[in-house]
Amino acid sequence: MLIAGDIGGTKTALAIFSSEAGPHAPLAQAKVHSADYPSLQAIVKEFLANTKKPVDRACFAVAGPVIGGRVKTTNLPWVIEDASLARELNINLQSVRLINDLEAIARAVPILRPSDVQTINAGVPVPRGAIAVIAPGTGLGESFLTWDGSRYLAHSSEGGHSDFAPIDARQIRLLEYMLKKFDHVSFEHVCSGIGIPHIYGFLRDVEGKSETPEVAALIATAADPTFVIINQAALNELHLSPEKGPGLVLEDQNHEKRTVIGVVKDFSIASLRTRVHPLVISGSVRDPEVMYVKLGGNNFAVDIRSLEKTWKETFPSVPFNRWFLNEEFEQLYHQERSTATLFRYFAALAIFIGCLGLFGLASFTVEQRTKEIGIRKVLGATSIQVLLLITYRFVKLILISLVIGLPVSVYLMHNWLSRFAYQATIGWFVFVGSALLLLMLTCLTVGVESIQAALKNPVEAIRHE
Repeated sequence: MLIAGDIGGTKTALAIFSSEAGPHAPLAQAKVHSADYPSLQAIVKEFLANTKKPVDRACFAVAGPVIGGRVKTTNLPWVIEDASLARELNINLQSVRLINDLEAIARAVPILRPSDVQTINAGVPVPRGAIAVIAPGTGLGESFLTWDGSRYLAHSSEGGHSDFAPIDARQIRLLEYMLKKFDHVSFEHVCSGIGIPHIYGFLRDVEGKSETPEVAALIATAADPTFVIINQAALNELHLSPEKGPGLVLEDQNHEKRTVIGVVKDFSIASLRTRVHPLVISGSVRDPEVMYVKLGGNNFAVDIRSLEKTWKETFPSVPFNRWFLNEEFEQLYHQERSTATLFRYFAALAIFIGCLGLFGLASFTVEQRTKEIGIRKVLGATSIQVLLLITYRFVKLILISLVIGLPVSVYLMHNWLSRFAYQATIGWFVFVGSALLLLMLTCLTVGVESIQAALKNPVEAIRHE
């Protein structure tokens, strides 16, 4: 069976396929938020653990150029390598592939069903001719397929970043207009979402197209997409002091210049196992897949139904999926919460069994030393001295166990905390308090039998013997 994945900056989609069921019938599938995990390996291991299906092949599509089985993800702090994935999945390296996301789309073209295709402009296909795949969105992705004599082969491409080549006087004027904004103008700057504001500005400012007052008012009040805010981690990465942040000009992967207008303190948007990475906060809408909505009041059910109705009216072909942000953050520490619950139950059980053992050992000790206790009391020992005589033995054993157990506990706790990039300190009072609580519990458990032995009439103890 094959595990396939689409790795994106916002979400990662995974599915398992078999030769028998075919490419259109996944045996299992799941979508997760990529930023919730420290690596692709962690996502895949969790998915396989949940599905419990054995796989012997793997293929993952990633945005960005894959070179030598290695790719640096564009919007995530991940470096993915096929060799590392093979080790984690316990699969032969030759059976693990990383491919460009547009190449993955191209590979799917030959197996598209008629129901998967919509005709935009009718034409006459050339048998076994080359097939182009053009994916305009926020950026411009391109790939293509060629016929090798028996089948189509898919090829990745970064053609969207090639120079914009005007073919008439109007396009030449557009290029001149955009060169004032960018050092390099690519087709992606014109034929994708990031180019729409620039084309609009060209039509308005250069060609003098009229602009309605309503549109002008909306543009005037819209956030400037060229302004960004960065976090302290990004400033540290640039080796700059905080006062040098505002006014700094950055260039993104689309060669757009962005002006920094502020620096915010680092805040975590993922698990505390990973450090806060450099972050650039933009006012432009770059991710149409996820929308965050702040709900007011307590009638969430009504608000969600209203949101769902509006969503279906606006995007009838897109499923409405929703979740609460606090639930998303709780999932980051689901394993720790489960482990803590198990530890509480097992700790309570261990304490209960330990107290039973102490009580039984104390009863046996008192029974064995009944005559000794009676003689000591006849010779003038007080009840307190008898109580201390019996309790001392057990307290000594507990102190020895603390000498052995406390260093082990300190080591294990620090070893567990070392898995987190941001760690809480464990104060000495935690261990001292635990030791005192254990001593007090021991004294209470042993004290019941000790007090009874100390208060017993010595004549009866001697006669008993």
